[in-house]
Amino acid sequence: MRDLTEDSPKAGDSSLQRRAEEWVIKAYNRERPPTKQIEKPKDRTTLSEAAKVDVDAVSHDRSAVYEIYVRQGNLKPGHRRKIAMDALKLVALSGQFRRRVLLFADPLIEAELVKDTTWLAHALREAGIEVECVELSRRQRKQILDAQERQRR
Repeated sequence: MRDLTEDSPKAGDSSLQRRAEEWVIKAYNRERPPTKQIEKPKDRTTLSEAAKVDVDAVSHDRSAVYEIYVRQGNLKPGHRRKIAMDALKLVALSGQFRRRVLLFADPLIEAELVKDTTWLAHALREAGIEVECVELSRRQRKQILDAQERQRR
């Protein structure tokens, strides 16, 4: 397994995010038969003639789209805004995908977004956006936490 910090001179380098998203996709696929697995799309998704959007993963049959959130630990207001923006992107894709899923790597974050005590959880449910979570290895979670700590500095 590659370390999140390999070949990454800057703490905010997006390669850190991409590698962690790959871990989430692999963890998700481990638990499913090949027909239910997801992958990184090869191209941007087209919304209209002029509008295209990047998504984190799609199902093999292209019936579902996924936005992946790898953060570990408590959510701050900025993190909730990022999740809300990802959800808005999924709403924009509702005409093209039967299922729209926010896929998390921390069960505490997933739990926060499925309970009825937040407006964001309510909005996700009303929009028909599913919330799922995968389990990463202890080592992978630590690498993500270490990267988060470096980004705070």
